[in-house]
Amino acid sequence: MVLLILAKRSNTIVRLWKPPSLWILPCYSRSYSKKLVSYGKRLNEIKLPPKADRSQNILDSTATTQARATKVAKVAQFSDLPVDPQLTSAIENYLLSDLQYAKPSPIQIQMAKETPILLRDKSKHTNAVVLASETGSGKTLAYLIPLIQFLKFTTNSDSDLNISSRKASYRAIILTPVPSLVGQLHDVISGLNIPSLTVAGMSNFVRTNKIKQISRDILCTNPQKFNALMENNPEAFKSVQIVVCDEADTVSFKDAYKTSIQTIRNLSEHLKYMFFCSATIPTSMERHIQQAYPKANRIVSPDLHKLPSRVNFSIIKCSQEFYKNSKIRALIHTIASIKFSNSEHDQVKRILIFANHGSTVSKIVDELKAKGFDTFAVDGSSTTHEEIEHVLESFKNPIGTDVNDAVKIMVSTDILARGIDLKRIKHVILYDVPFSSMELLHRVGRTGRMSIRGNAYLIVDRSDENKPAVKRIRKAAIHHRALI
Repeated sequence: MVLLILAKRSNTIVRLWKPPSLWILPCYSRSYSKKLVSYGKRLNEIKLPPKADRSQNILDSTATTQARATKVAKVAQFSDLPVDPQLTSAIENYLLSDLQYAKPSPIQIQMAKETPILLRDKSKHTNAVVLASETGSGKTLAYLIPLIQFLKFTTNSDSDLNISSRKASYRAIILTPVPSLVGQLHDVISGLNIPSLTVAGMSNFVRTNKIKQISRDILCTNPQKFNALMENNPEAFKSVQIVVCDEADTVSFKDAYKTSIQTIRNLSEHLKYMFFCSATIPTSMERHIQQAYPKANRIVSPDLHKLPSRVNFSIIKCSQEFYKNSKIRALIHTIASIKFSNSEHDQVKRILIFANHGSTVSKIVDELKAKGFDTFAVDGSSTTHEEIEHVLESFKNPIGTDVNDAVKIMVSTDILARGIDLKRIKHVILYDVPFSSMELLHRVGRTGRMSIRGNAYLIVDRSDENKPAVKRIRKAAIHHRALI
């Protein structure tokens, strides 16, 4: 095969060796037509490899491509991650015991690949890492991978730490804004059953004088309890090497975690790593990190600030004649549709409803109970943390033995929108339009977690339909665009 390319200024001949029968002849005048004969003769003189050899070359090329694809596809199990096999085995066993699946999420794979690089860094300065990914993507296990890996292979003697078993001391601290998350984190770490790894969980409704002051590898707490512990025993935090700020984008947590982190930095000479974990990165958080840690490593999901692809998002318009512009009517109809659907056969259907105000929560609960629905309520302004824990346990427990068409409903303000992993929730209903895109992402993120599909519904009346926020949400849902 001969390919002629006409050009005015080119007088060079370029030969492509793959395939070897292809010649590119730049021609810009008729004088080159005579040379085609000689090129044709030379072309016939070229000895091509036998067909068998050519097939072998193609097979080799295909094999290489398949090998590369397999290398990427192989990271479908925790055992393929470049971390300690004992840790990956513990994670798989933990997930299989609870969720019946054990596949690493993209953010966990990315964090695991960065872990050896982080641990090889022997510099004395503090390494800051921003770990940002959409809700329900497995950020907790993502930051626990390097944390446990570091604690497991860095002994006290290796770090020149003088930790006495008789005095309280900690090597890693996980700060979280919501006290309910403290117990959840404690259960996750304890559930991994890592030998020789000790963990303590302390929230602000646990009295400090009732805490047994002993050494722990990991302390899970919130800023309020951390401040109380600091006043009692500041020496316990001089050995801290890792600090994790979970839910770092929380507005109520912003000033608190700044103060707590600065206190730890002033006390501990061994602080090695700082992790900022979040489902969103608001401007205030980004500004703080830029000022305090300008060289921070960023591990950010490409789907950050987008509605989760695992969630089917729908907007229910109350302006339809059937609903008569009544949100309550639209809500009850939506719940009834979920109740009698076949989406969760032989399972209790759990629905989480979000409202902006506590008064709206009370109104919804009264209406649903009047219709005979099994309804629970959590309102941060009138519910203590102990009561929240009790309500959550009741909400998670099954309903007797007959689960056909059984529905459990939880109505809450934004207090349950962050960090709380309410397993088996496949339906989230937003009764009110959230005040911000950040709140919307967190509320919708209570479903569709860890590769399990879910459904989210936003109820809007006539006054909401033309709001810029609703139009932006609709476009983001249709085109999978970022909301922030």
